[in-house]
Amino acid sequence: MKKRFLLLLSLSMSFYGSAQSVEKFSIDNGGASVAVGGIEVLYTVGEVNVQEIAIGNIQVSEGFINPSACVGEVTAATQPKTADLDALGNATLRPEDVDNGSINTCGDVFLAFETTSYAQTTTISSPTDELFTGGNDYVSTSAFTVPTSGDYAFSMTSSSADQSLIIIWDDTPVPNSGQYDTRPEYFGDAFSSADGTLMGVGGGLAGGVATLEANKTYYMSTASVEAPGDIGTFTTTIDQAIRTTAATREYDCADIGTVVETLYVFDAAGNVDSATADVTVQGVLTTYTAGIWDNGAPTMGSRAVIDDALVTAGTNIEACACDVNAALTIESGDYLRVNGAITVGSGGTLTVDNGGSVVQLDDNADVINNGSIRVEKITPAMAAKSFMISGSPMTQETREGVFGSAYIVRNHLTANFVPNVDVDAVSPGVNNWADDNGNNWVTVGPSSVTVYEEDFEDNDFDGTITGNAGSDLWLIGTATDVVSNYWSTTGNSSTFGYTNDDACDCDKANDLLTTSAFSLDGAYTSAILTFDHAFADLGGSGDVLVSTGGVFNVVKTLSNTSAEQGSGVYITPWVNGLAIDMTPYIGEPAVQVQFRYSDNGEWVYGTAVDNILVKAFSLLNPGEGYMVFPQPDTNASGIYTQNHTLGTLTNGVVDFTMGFNANQNSSPNILSNPYASAIDAELFFDDPANSGINVMYFWEHNTALSAYPGYNALNFSMADISLYQKDVGGLPAGSGATPTNIVSSGQGFGVKPTA
Repeated sequence: MKKRFLLLLSLSMSFYGSAQSVEKFSIDNGGASVAVGGIEVLYTVGEVNVQEIAIGNIQVSEGFINPSACVGEVTAATQPKTADLDALGNATLRPEDVDNGSINTCGDVFLAFETTSYAQTTTISSPTDELFTGGNDYVSTSAFTVPTSGDYAFSMTSSSADQSLIIIWDDTPVPNSGQYDTRPEYFGDAFSSADGTLMGVGGGLAGGVATLEANKTYYMSTASVEAPGDIGTFTTTIDQAIRTTAATREYDCADIGTVVETLYVFDAAGNVDSATADVTVQGVLTTYTAGIWDNGAPTMGSRAVIDDALVTAGTNIEACACDVNAALTIESGDYLRVNGAITVGSGGTLTVDNGGSVVQLDDNADVINNGSIRVEKITPAMAAKSFMISGSPMTQETREGVFGSAYIVRNHLTANFVPNVDVDAVSPGVNNWADDNGNNWVTVGPSSVTVYEEDFEDNDFDGTITGNAGSDLWLIGTATDVVSNYWSTTGNSSTFGYTNDDACDCDKANDLLTTSAFSLDGAYTSAILTFDHAFADLGGSGDVLVSTGGVFNVVKTLSNTSAEQGSGVYITPWVNGLAIDMTPYIGEPAVQVQFRYSDNGEWVYGTAVDNILVKAFSLLNPGEGYMVFPQPDTNASGIYTQNHTLGTLTNGVVDFTMGFNANQNSSPNILSNPYASAIDAELFFDDPANSGINVMYFWEHNTALSAYPGYNALNFSMADISLYQKDVGGLPAGSGATPTNIVSSGQGFGVKPTA
């Protein structure tokens, strides 16, 4: 500006004649003029004052900058902030909370966050504005800018039963200066019902959409206007982000830690700057030690730490997060309710007694088990040969683990189900759960299956041995057999497979030990390859490869550290139990593992392998129900305790792929509650993913096996099935208890989807 000011001072022009004009251009297109003697001088108001005009000789001099035309410069400044969760586990942050003296060289600044939704509230203490002639309305006004020019769609819901009004102003609003839409700063408006239905628009908000400019400051007023004096909370939603003084940040337990927020600072002229601030979200720490909570009983805003043995004994624990470093027992009827993570430390134990509950509100929160977790389930009195439908609340439970003493455990195959026609005559349609031949229930086998094993003890190899011409290939022997002038192994006294380049001094660039094919096509959830090796990592290379038919791909490159004995002599120690995850090959019917050794064209040392083992594992599927006969044999009866201990507690959404056989009657699926707490059947039905389900069926087993129709000589009665129907309630089986909407932890139930 100073250079321009000097230029104007030095400008001196002479013109002779009439009807001439001189124009001084500026950054805007506004201006004014004065005419003297037929000569017109154009100048910009507020920038140049014409102090001297002479006929026939025009001199523009003593121009100056108007002191009131300040060009603002905004600087954002922030500070770190700690947000403490309240007793409900919530915290609110406002833009001013992270401001650290943001400035504007020409006046005040507005502080804002960027958002697509925010709330404004009017109360009887809010400012009033006579928006319409004859009535004052409580008004909440905010300032905002937009990051980019374009169309922005606005909508608003409210807590008020009356119509609500959004008004956008493109200059500072002046309250009580006439009807709102006649004021010079008026930009546009939109009326909405409480549910957000657009009732009417005006000005620049046609259809609720405003065309807005970046680097310009706008203002928004909200009010309930159907009746003067109405108040309410108004939630504005925009289809793309704006930067508004009305925005806040809301935190809960899921946000504990450091959150980076951006503060936007702008002035009335639309100048904008921004800066980031670290916000530390924290719960109130309280530790159970020496028999008491050192900072008061935990709340939903607390991080509860268990450092001493604690039994709930009729009390409940609620917390934002929970660390269990000692023995914590949740007794029957009590609960641990946590919004976020539960961490069981290496010295901690979490025991959930039968009837106790652990609830996590955040579906994405973890249950980290570095100690031990036990969920106890106690059966009702079980007669001989009676069964229950049950599942597990743990992530890696097995048939041997929790149902190890049960003499039968079966899972259901919907694809094999065909309604029994004899049963259909007495229990028709969806009430028929009996198959035509019983092949819909399949015995659950052991949780681990050995699908390939080779220990070389029979001096043979189950597979093929190949290599380049001239190589003596892989051999089978003992540590004594492998000894050569410069290489030997230590740590394995059994028989194993080996290849020794030191002894052969031949072409061992492609010595291959390849297993026979084995199948991982089964009801497996994971698989693992383990083996022992003594690889001399001394110029040669060793790889493990896998094929599912055709090409072999490297899955592991071997390494080892051999002990130098001097003069080029090395002893290689055995490395035992090296593991490779084979889970990616689940479902493949023909898998092979290959051990490849190469001397890389040099005279080097060798490698050896032993105890090649591939095991596949079957876990109890979360959310699946199993037919469990908990008795140890067909003659036993009684009450049985089942302890679920493997893995960690199941949390979050559990997806279960259901079978469907052309119609509802033919499509029974057996599910279970996969959590360590009860679930609500009505909420289960209301989930859109479960829209094809409106009834839960429960096995009550009130009567013994009899000549009831079915595929066996003695069969179970369909009359022993109770149900709970959506929005209707429970229907008992005979004189048994009526089911409610509460489904216990681990409780199994059947459903028949409509599609």
